[in-house]
Amino acid sequence: MSEPARPRPALLLAVEPEQCPTVTSEFQRYARDYEVVCVESAEEAREAAARMHERGQPVALLGVGWRVPGIDSGLRLLAELHGVLPTARRICLTTRDAYGLSLPKLRESLARGKFDTYLLIPQGARDEEFHTAVTEYLSD
Repeated sequence: MSEPARPRPALLLAVEPEQCPTVTSEFQRYARDYEVVCVESAEEAREAAARMHERGQPVALLGVGWRVPGIDSGLRLLAELHGVLPTARRICLTTRDAYGLSLPKLRESLARGKFDTYLLIPQGARDEEFHTAVTEYLSD
């Protein structure tokens, strides 16, 4: 009797509801190799992470927005999810609107090793800088 197939690795993304369609669309280019899961609240992110952990599904990447409903800080949620999924690469996603305000905290947190990088959520039709960074982290 053969072992059951292991689930495909996942990309778990948690952002504000209005950002989820854009983020999902941008990450669909990775759907051939990864299950792309985008959730719209901290609670949904916790539930998804727990399900993935329980079924032994590897999570290659956690992409968490600077702001996520249900928690005071996307960085806090990123740390919390990393506790459940410690091998996942960690990216903080921010919008152009929040970038200026978030930059000092993002730089400080990055320097302290709280996550791997921060990226602006793409706004245009193609954002190859965004995808180059994502691909590099998925390749590690």
